[in-house]
Amino acid sequence: MVLAHVEAALDRMDQGPYGRCHLCAKPIALDRLKIVPYLRDCARCQQLREAGQ
Repeated sequence: MVLAHVEAALDRMDQGPYGRCHLCAKPIALDRLKIVPYLRDCARCQQLREAGQ
């Protein structure tokens, strides 16, 4: 599963939206990307998504 996330992040790097939240399109904090480089959500959108589950 992690491999799929990494491959998707590499595709986003090639296509341009890497480092931007896929929900709100705002930049994902560099500190978050340093910890988990394949993140798709900014902290706010991740919190909202998790709260809705």
